Amino acid sequence: MFELELAIHTTQEVYLECDEEQQKQLNIFIENKQLLIHILTEEQIKDLATLSFSRRLSFSDQTILWLAHKEKNMVLTGDNLIRKWCVKNELKVHGILWVLEQFTVHDLLTTIKAIAKLELLMDINLWLPVEACRALIQKWKEIE
Repeated sequence: MFELELAIHTTQEVYLECDEEQQKQLNIFIENKQLLIHILTEEQIKDLATLSFSRRLSFSDQTILWLAHKEKNMVLTGDNLIRKWCVKNELKVHGILWVLEQFTVHDLLTTIKAIAKLELLMDINLWLPVEACRALIQKWKEIE
């Protein structure tokens, strides 16, 4: 992810949900200023409470959505509830298929390897949109 030319932001709440090993890996990107961690103030948390969120969204999810809404940033997620909130609130939202496509567009992954990765993902992640996956695989096969 960090090889894509994206400004990647998250909140302290999301970072703290990561286990120790994940935090250790993320700290490298934080130190290199490739991952920006936002610590919300009390005032910002009050502002967050003015937005309409499903009760099924965790507080951490809400902090990300508040930040993206405030900054008009894109959200990367695999969570359908978050995706729906973004669409309803006119935020750009993408998932793993977009990320894989960006890897191929920016020559970080060959289309052959992207196909293999996506097929593997389809075997282990039953929530992926099968038709969209197949269409992307077909597109990559036509490029080869």
